[in-house]
Amino acid sequence: MDSLPGEIMVNILSRLPIKPLLRCKSVCKSFLNITLDPYLIEAHLDRASSHDQNPSLILNTTVLNGTTHFRSQLYYTTLTPTQSNSPCDEVPFSPLNFGEFRVEGSCRGLLFLRHRTIDDFMFVINPCTGKRFEIPKLIIASCGVERGIAFGFSPKGNEYKVVKVIDGSASYVFSLSEGVWREAVGGAPSFKISENFESDECVCVNGVIHWSCYSPLNFIVCFDVGNEVFGMIPYPAGKLQLGEVTLVLFSGCIGFIEYDLNSEDDRVNIWVMEDYNVRESWTRSVIINVNHIGWDWGRFEILCVRKNGEVLMLHRNQALLVYDPKTMSCRKPNIVGLPSWFEAVCHVGSLVSPLGY
Repeated sequence: MDSLPGEIMVNILSRLPIKPLLRCKSVCKSFLNITLDPYLIEAHLDRASSHDQNPSLILNTTVLNGTTHFRSQLYYTTLTPTQSNSPCDEVPFSPLNFGEFRVEGSCRGLLFLRHRTIDDFMFVINPCTGKRFEIPKLIIASCGVERGIAFGFSPKGNEYKVVKVIDGSASYVFSLSEGVWREAVGGAPSFKISENFESDECVCVNGVIHWSCYSPLNFIVCFDVGNEVFGMIPYPAGKLQLGEVTLVLFSGCIGFIEYDLNSEDDRVNIWVMEDYNVRESWTRSVIINVNHIGWDWGRFEILCVRKNGEVLMLHRNQALLVYDPKTMSCRKPNIVGLPSWFEAVCHVGSLVSPLGY
C-alpha cells in the first residue's frame, strides 16, 4: 500500500464508511497520517454527503446518571438498504456539568449541542472521532429575547459558524476558525422576527441557514453563513396550510412539509425547491396519504427524504419508520440496541474536526 500514489490512496479510502475508515488509523503510522490529510477528509465528506441510500442518524436519549440525576446519551447508527441488522453504537461524550443537552443541529459531519437549561453552555463535536470544541458564552449589554440560534457551514470561507438572533434587533456570529463572538457583518434582519419564528427547525443548504417563519410573515428566513446577511425565500404561490409547515432536507435541497390534514384524504405534502431561491421551482414531490399508513400520524416527525423518494420518519420518539410513496406503506428498519425513547437527527459521519484540520 505504501507504493500507491497518494491520490489513489485518497480515492480508495474516501469510499469507505466512517467506521472502517476510523479503524485504518490503528493500522500503521502512515495510515494514521493519511486520515489527517485535509484532501481525504474533504473527499470522504463529499462522498458521504452525496450518498443518501444508507442514511446515518444521531439519536439522543436520557439515561440515569447515578441514583438521582439524569444525563443525555448519544447513539450513532447507519440504516442499511436490506433487512440486515444495523448496530446502534454509543457515542462517548460526557463533559463535566454538561448533563442533559439538546442536539440543535447537524452540519457537514459536526453536531451542535446545547445544554437543556443553561442556554449559553454549548459544544460543537464530531461524534465519530470524539473531538469537541466548547463555544464560549456570548457577553452583551442587551437583555433582549433570543429569537433563534443555528449552526451552519460556509463553502465560501470553508468555516463553520454559530449565529444567534436577539429579539430581531441584533445578530451575533461565532466562527470556529476565529474563536470569538462578534456582530454579524450584515447586521440584524431588516424585517421583524416574531414569536412564530421556528428557531429549532432549521436546515443548512448551499451555505445558507433556513428557518421556517409563518403568520404573519409566511416565508422562510435565511442567513447566508459566508456573507452574514439575512434574507427571505417565499413559499410557493397559492394556498398552503402555513400554520403547519416544517422545513426538511430533500436530497441536498431545501424542502418543507405541508400538513394538509383538513383535506378529504388527510394528506401530507412534501415540497422541494429544485432551483435554489427560484420561487417557481417549488415542486410537490411526495404526497403521503395518512390513512394508508396505519399509524397514529399525530406522533410522526419527518427526518429526511431520500433520492429514491423514501421518507425517513420518527414515530412517538420510539421507532424509526421508512415510508415508500410508491407502495404507500411503511417498514421498520432492523436496528440492534435502539433506545426505548429518543430524539433523532440525520447526520453525515466524517473525519472533520471542530478544532480545524
